[in-house]
Amino acid sequence: MRNLIYTVLSIVIINGCAKRGSPSGGPVDSIAPVLINASPKLNSINFDSEEIKLTFDEFVKLDKVEDQLIISPPLEKTSYEVKPLSGVTKKVFLKFLDSLESETTYTINFGNSIKDNNEGNPLTFFNYTFSTGETIDSLYVKGNISDAYDFETDNYISLHLYRIDSIFKDSVIFNDRPTYIANSLDSTSYQFQNIKEGKYLIIALKDVDNNYFFDPFYDRIGFYDSLVSLPKDTLINLRLFKEETPIIWDEPNFMNSEKIRFGYFGKLDMDKISLISNSSSIFDDISFFEISPLCL
Repeated sequence: MRNLIYTVLSIVIINGCAKRGSPSGGPVDSIAPVLINASPKLNSINFDSEEIKLTFDEFVKLDKVEDQLIISPPLEKTSYEVKPLSGVTKKVFLKFLDSLESETTYTINFGNSIKDNNEGNPLTFFNYTFSTGETIDSLYVKGNISDAYDFETDNYISLHLYRIDSIFKDSVIFNDRPTYIANSLDSTSYQFQNIKEGKYLIIALKDVDNNYFFDPFYDRIGFYDSLVSLPKDTLINLRLFKEETPIIWDEPNFMNSEKIRFGYFGKLDMDKISLISNSSSIFDDISFFEISPLCL
Protein backbone atom coordinates (compact mmCIF):
# COMPACT_ATOMS: atom_id res chain seq x y z
CA MET A 1 0.00 0.00 0.00
CA ARG A 2 2.84 2.32 0.89
CA ASN A 3 4.52 1.66 -2.47
CA LEU A 4 1.24 2.46 -4.24
CA ILE A 5 1.06 5.86 -2.56
CA TYR A 6 4.63 6.67 -3.65
CA THR A 7 3.75 5.67 -7.21
CA VAL A 8 0.68 7.91 -7.34
CA LEU A 9 2.59 10.86 -5.87
CA SER A 10 5.39 10.41 -8.39
CA ILE A 11 2.94 10.47 -11.28
CA VAL A 12 1.35 13.68 -9.98
CA ILE A 13 4.72 15.38 -9.56
CA ILE A 14 5.95 14.31 -13.00
CA ASN A 15 2.74 15.50 -14.68
CA GLY A 16 2.98 18.81 -12.84
CA CYS A 17 6.51 19.37 -14.08
CA ALA A 18 5.56 18.49 -17.65
CA LYS A 19 2.85 21.16 -18.01
CA ARG A 20 3.83 23.84 -20.52
CA GLY A 21 2.42 27.28 -21.31
CA SER A 22 2.71 29.58 -24.30
CA PRO A 23 5.39 32.27 -23.87
CA SER A 24 4.01 35.81 -23.59
CA GLY A 25 6.67 37.28 -25.87
CA GLY A 26 7.23 40.25 -23.59
CA PRO A 27 5.94 43.81 -23.97
CA VAL A 28 5.38 45.25 -27.46
CA ASP A 29 8.21 47.47 -28.68
CA SER A 30 6.91 51.05 -28.80
CA ILE A 31 10.23 52.90 -28.79
CA ALA A 32 11.41 54.69 -31.92
CA PRO A 33 14.93 54.13 -33.26
CA VAL A 34 17.64 56.18 -31.60
CA LEU A 35 20.42 57.93 -33.50
CA ILE A 36 23.72 56.91 -31.90
CA ASN A 37 26.13 58.52 -34.35
CA ALA A 38 26.15 61.03 -37.21
CA SER A 39 29.08 61.66 -39.49
CA PRO A 40 29.65 64.57 -39.90
CA LYS A 41 28.11 65.52 -36.54
CA LEU A 42 24.74 67.23 -36.21
CA ASN A 43 24.90 71.03 -36.52
CA SER A 44 28.33 70.91 -38.16
CA ILE A 45 29.71 74.18 -39.55
CA ASN A 46 32.07 74.62 -42.51
CA PHE A 47 30.47 71.49 -43.94
CA ASP A 48 32.37 70.13 -46.96
CA SER A 49 31.52 66.43 -46.95
CA GLU A 50 30.02 64.63 -49.93
CA GLU A 51 28.12 62.15 -47.78
CA ILE A 52 26.19 62.00 -44.50
CA LYS A 53 26.13 58.73 -42.53
CA LEU A 54 23.51 58.17 -39.80
CA THR A 55 23.86 55.17 -37.45
CA PHE A 56 20.97 53.89 -35.33
CA ASP A 57 20.73 51.60 -32.29
CA GLU A 58 18.59 49.02 -34.13
CA PHE A 59 17.72 47.88 -37.62
CA VAL A 60 15.61 50.44 -39.48
CA LYS A 61 13.87 50.71 -42.84
CA LEU A 62 13.02 53.74 -44.98
CA ASP A 63 9.31 54.13 -45.70
CA LYS A 64 8.23 56.45 -48.56
CA VAL A 65 11.35 58.52 -48.13
CA GLU A 66 10.87 60.03 -51.61
CA ASP A 67 7.66 61.69 -50.35
CA GLN A 68 8.76 62.41 -46.79
CA LEU A 69 12.26 63.83 -47.28
CA ILE A 70 12.39 67.64 -47.34
CA ILE A 71 15.69 69.49 -47.91
CA SER A 72 15.69 73.25 -47.31
CA PRO A 73 16.93 75.29 -49.14
CA PRO A 74 15.60 72.99 -51.89
CA LEU A 75 17.90 70.83 -54.00
CA GLU A 76 17.15 69.20 -57.32
CA LYS A 77 16.17 65.58 -56.70
CA THR A 78 18.86 64.53 -59.15
CA SER A 79 21.53 66.24 -57.03
CA TYR A 80 21.42 63.78 -54.11
CA GLU A 81 20.63 60.18 -53.34
CA VAL A 82 19.46 58.32 -50.24
CA LYS A 83 20.27 54.68 -49.58
CA PRO A 84 19.31 52.00 -48.92
CA LEU A 85 15.81 52.55 -50.33
CA SER A 86 14.85 48.95 -49.56
CA GLY A 87 15.81 46.33 -47.01
CA VAL A 88 16.85 46.87 -43.40
CA THR A 89 19.99 48.50 -42.07
CA LYS A 90 21.51 50.25 -39.08
CA LYS A 91 23.11 52.90 -41.32
CA VAL A 92 21.38 55.42 -43.60
CA PHE A 93 23.39 57.39 -46.16
CA LEU A 94 22.66 60.63 -48.01
CA LYS A 95 25.12 61.49 -50.76
CA PHE A 96 25.39 64.89 -52.48
CA LEU A 97 26.03 64.62 -56.22
CA ASP A 98 26.40 68.38 -56.81
CA SER A 99 28.05 71.19 -54.87
CA LEU A 100 26.15 73.07 -52.15
CA GLU A 101 25.67 76.82 -51.75
CA SER A 102 28.32 78.58 -49.64
CA GLU A 103 27.48 80.31 -46.33
CA THR A 104 24.15 78.47 -46.17
CA THR A 105 22.38 76.52 -43.43
CA TYR A 106 20.71 73.35 -44.73
CA THR A 107 18.02 71.38 -42.90
CA ILE A 108 17.24 67.81 -43.95
CA ASN A 109 13.88 66.63 -42.59
CA PHE A 110 13.23 62.89 -42.92
CA GLY A 111 9.61 63.29 -41.80
CA ASN A 112 8.35 59.91 -40.54
CA SER A 113 10.28 57.84 -43.08
CA ILE A 114 12.77 56.24 -40.66
CA LYS A 115 11.07 53.33 -38.84
CA ASP A 116 12.27 50.39 -36.79
CA ASN A 117 12.14 47.07 -38.58
CA ASN A 118 10.12 45.08 -36.04
CA GLU A 119 7.12 47.25 -35.09
CA GLY A 120 7.41 50.12 -37.58
CA ASN A 121 7.80 52.79 -34.88
CA PRO A 122 8.76 56.03 -36.69
CA LEU A 123 11.51 58.40 -35.66
CA THR A 124 9.17 61.38 -35.91
CA PHE A 125 10.30 64.42 -37.91
CA PHE A 126 13.99 63.66 -37.58
CA ASN A 127 16.15 66.61 -38.72
CA TYR A 128 19.80 66.80 -39.69
CA THR A 129 21.16 70.36 -39.87
CA PHE A 130 24.52 71.69 -41.03
CA SER A 131 26.05 74.89 -42.40
CA THR A 132 28.53 75.45 -45.20
CA GLY A 133 29.49 78.67 -43.41
CA GLU A 134 30.71 79.67 -39.95
CA THR A 135 27.30 79.77 -38.22
CA ILE A 136 24.00 77.88 -38.01
CA ASP A 137 20.98 80.09 -38.74
CA SER A 138 18.41 79.69 -35.95
CA LEU A 139 15.25 81.68 -36.80
CA TYR A 140 11.94 79.95 -37.55
CA VAL A 141 8.39 80.42 -38.86
CA LYS A 142 5.50 78.11 -38.00
CA GLY A 143 1.73 77.99 -38.23
CA ASN A 144 -1.36 76.10 -39.33
CA ILE A 145 -3.01 75.55 -42.72
CA SER A 146 -6.75 75.41 -43.36
CA ASP A 147 -8.94 75.26 -46.44
CA ALA A 148 -10.99 78.36 -47.22
CA TYR A 149 -13.97 76.35 -48.51
CA ASP A 150 -13.70 72.75 -47.30
CA PHE A 151 -14.08 71.53 -43.73
CA GLU A 152 -11.15 69.14 -44.13
CA THR A 153 -7.71 70.32 -45.20
CA ASP A 154 -5.45 68.26 -47.43
CA ASN A 155 -2.18 67.00 -46.03
CA TYR A 156 1.22 67.22 -47.72
CA ILE A 157 0.95 70.96 -48.35
CA SER A 158 4.18 72.60 -49.57
CA LEU A 159 5.27 75.83 -47.84
CA HIS A 160 7.55 78.30 -49.62
CA LEU A 161 9.59 81.25 -48.37
CA TYR A 162 11.06 83.68 -50.92
CA ARG A 163 13.73 86.12 -49.76
CA ILE A 164 12.99 89.77 -50.60
CA ASP A 165 16.14 91.21 -52.19
CA SER A 166 17.24 93.41 -55.08
CA ILE A 167 16.32 90.81 -57.72
CA PHE A 168 12.91 89.89 -56.27
CA LYS A 169 10.00 89.95 -58.74
CA ASP A 170 6.26 89.47 -58.29
CA SER A 171 6.39 86.51 -60.69
CA VAL A 172 8.78 84.59 -58.41
CA ILE A 173 6.14 82.02 -57.39
CA PHE A 174 5.64 81.07 -61.06
CA ASN A 175 9.25 81.03 -62.24
CA ASP A 176 11.74 80.58 -59.37
CA ARG A 177 12.39 78.00 -56.71
CA PRO A 178 11.78 79.19 -53.14
CA THR A 179 14.62 80.16 -50.82
CA TYR A 180 13.32 77.79 -48.13
CA ILE A 181 10.73 75.02 -48.18
CA ALA A 182 8.74 73.09 -45.60
CA ASN A 183 5.87 70.62 -45.77
CA SER A 184 2.91 69.82 -43.56
CA LEU A 185 3.39 66.12 -44.34
CA ASP A 186 0.47 64.20 -42.78
CA SER A 187 -0.71 67.07 -40.56
CA THR A 188 -2.11 70.60 -41.00
CA SER A 189 0.76 72.38 -39.29
CA TYR A 190 4.17 73.40 -40.60
CA GLN A 191 7.48 74.81 -39.40
CA PHE A 192 10.44 76.38 -41.15
CA GLN A 193 13.68 76.01 -39.21
CA ASN A 194 17.17 77.49 -39.42
CA ILE A 195 16.18 80.62 -41.36
CA LYS A 196 18.27 83.75 -41.91
CA GLU A 197 17.14 87.14 -40.66
CA GLY A 198 15.35 89.16 -43.34
CA LYS A 199 12.05 89.75 -45.11
CA TYR A 200 10.21 87.03 -47.01
CA LEU A 201 7.14 86.28 -49.09
CA ILE A 202 5.35 83.16 -47.81
CA ILE A 203 2.84 80.92 -49.60
CA ALA A 204 1.22 77.53 -49.03
CA LEU A 205 0.76 75.36 -52.10
CA LYS A 206 -1.01 72.13 -52.93
CA ASP A 207 1.71 71.43 -55.47
CA VAL A 208 0.16 68.91 -57.87
CA ASP A 209 3.31 68.56 -60.00
CA ASN A 210 5.61 68.64 -56.94
CA ASN A 211 7.97 71.03 -58.73
CA TYR A 212 7.87 74.08 -56.37
CA PHE A 213 6.23 76.31 -59.03
CA PHE A 214 2.68 77.68 -58.78
CA ASP A 215 0.42 76.49 -61.60
CA PRO A 216 -2.88 78.41 -61.30
CA PHE A 217 -4.73 75.86 -63.46
CA TYR A 218 -4.12 72.98 -61.07
CA ASP A 219 -2.67 74.15 -57.74
CA ARG A 220 -4.43 75.60 -54.73
CA ILE A 221 -2.64 78.43 -52.97
CA GLY A 222 -2.67 80.29 -49.67
CA PHE A 223 -0.75 83.49 -49.02
CA TYR A 224 -0.06 86.07 -46.30
CA ASP A 225 -1.07 89.60 -47.29
CA SER A 226 2.09 91.12 -45.73
CA LEU A 227 5.77 90.30 -45.86
CA VAL A 228 7.20 88.05 -43.16
CA SER A 229 9.88 89.88 -41.20
CA LEU A 230 12.31 87.76 -39.20
CA PRO A 231 12.97 87.64 -36.31
CA LYS A 232 9.73 89.59 -35.64
CA ASP A 233 7.10 87.32 -37.27
CA THR A 234 7.14 83.69 -36.14
CA LEU A 235 3.48 82.55 -36.29
CA ILE A 236 1.70 82.70 -39.67
CA ASN A 237 -1.56 80.85 -40.46
CA LEU A 238 -2.57 80.31 -44.09
CA ARG A 239 -5.81 79.38 -45.91
CA LEU A 240 -5.87 77.48 -49.20
CA PHE A 241 -8.15 78.34 -52.11
CA LYS A 242 -8.38 77.65 -55.84
CA GLU A 243 -8.04 80.65 -58.10
CA GLU A 244 -10.62 81.08 -60.85
CA THR A 245 -8.78 80.40 -64.09
CA PRO A 246 -9.51 82.08 -67.43
CA ILE A 247 -11.18 80.15 -70.23
CA ILE A 248 -8.85 78.19 -72.52
CA TRP A 249 -10.42 76.91 -75.74
CA ASP A 250 -9.39 73.82 -77.62
CA GLU A 251 -9.63 73.51 -81.40
CA PRO A 252 -13.23 72.77 -82.56
CA ASN A 253 -14.03 69.47 -84.20
CA PHE A 254 -17.06 67.71 -85.68
CA MET A 255 -18.68 65.10 -83.44
CA ASN A 256 -21.07 64.13 -86.24
CA SER A 257 -22.96 65.83 -89.09
CA GLU A 258 -25.08 67.77 -86.62
CA LYS A 259 -22.74 68.66 -83.77
CA ILE A 260 -19.56 70.69 -83.42
CA ARG A 261 -17.50 70.30 -80.24
CA PHE A 262 -15.54 73.14 -78.63
CA GLY A 263 -13.40 71.87 -75.76
CA TYR A 264 -12.51 74.30 -72.98
CA PHE A 265 -10.86 74.54 -69.59
CA GLY A 266 -12.00 76.96 -66.88
CA LYS A 267 -15.29 78.47 -65.76
CA LEU A 268 -17.73 78.99 -68.62
CA ASP A 269 -20.25 81.85 -68.75
CA MET A 270 -23.06 80.67 -71.05
CA ASP A 271 -24.46 84.21 -71.36
CA LYS A 272 -21.39 85.20 -73.37
CA ILE A 273 -21.90 82.49 -76.03
CA SER A 274 -24.00 83.27 -79.10
CA LEU A 275 -24.12 82.57 -82.84
CA ILE A 276 -22.75 85.39 -85.00
CA SER A 277 -23.71 84.01 -88.42
CA ASN A 278 -27.11 83.31 -89.98
CA SER A 279 -28.06 80.09 -91.72
CA SER A 280 -29.50 79.88 -95.20
CA SER A 281 -33.20 80.71 -95.55
CA ILE A 282 -33.89 77.59 -97.59
CA PHE A 283 -34.02 75.38 -94.49
CA ASP A 284 -34.90 75.62 -90.85
CA ASP A 285 -32.34 75.09 -88.13
CA ILE A 286 -32.25 74.68 -84.37
CA SER A 287 -29.15 75.49 -82.32
CA PHE A 288 -28.45 74.66 -78.67
CA PHE A 289 -25.44 74.30 -76.37
CA GLU A 290 -24.36 71.37 -74.22
CA ILE A 291 -21.78 71.92 -71.49
CA SER A 292 -19.03 69.32 -71.51
CA PRO A 293 -15.69 70.56 -70.01
CA LEU A 294 -12.49 69.34 -71.61
CA CYS A 295 -10.32 67.31 -69.26
CA LEU A 296 -6.69 68.37 -69.68
